[in-house]
This record gives sequence, C-alpha cells and structure tokens, in this order.
Amino acid sequence: KGCRHAYTDHYELHQKLLEAQLPQISEHFRNEGVAGDMYLLEWLITLFCRRLRLDTAGRLWDMYFTHGEIFVHKAAIAIVKILQRPLLASSF
Repeated sequence: KGCRHAYTDHYELHQKLLEAQLPQISEHFRNEGVAGDMYLLEWLITLFCRRLRLDTAGRLWDMYFTHGEIFVHKAAIAIVKILQRPLLASSF
C-alpha cells in the first residue's frame, strides 16, 4: 500500500464529518473539485504545525494526546468552519 492508501480511512471520515457539519462547504468543495486529500494530508502528517502558531499547535497536540485521533478530525472541521466564509467565496 502507498501513503495515499494509508490515509484513505481518514479522508473518508473527514468527508463524512464535512457533509454532516458543513454541508455548504462540502457541496462547494465537490463543485470546485477540492478533495480532502488536497489539504488534509499535510494537516494529519504535521498535526497542524505548518499552519498554526506554535502555541496553538501545542494546545492541539495536548488535546490529541488527551482525547485521541478523533480530535485531529474535529480540529480539521473547526478550521474549515472558521474559514467557511472566504472558502465559499473562492473559486479553486
């Protein structure tokens, strides 16, 4: 299995959470051809260290170690939700 296959379950879970919690974004991403693996892989591999301030990433890591892997998915959905307005206004 390649790296992409190792993350397939994560992509599928992210897509289901996106559809359930942010249906407008989910539809917009689908219409624009934006797949979760286009942004989620970096977030999963680095646990957000490349995109968040160090103190914020550190807090996220604390929550990850306290609550487990599901927290990474919750954080990813929260980030997309925070960026919802500019994302919906964007063409990709």
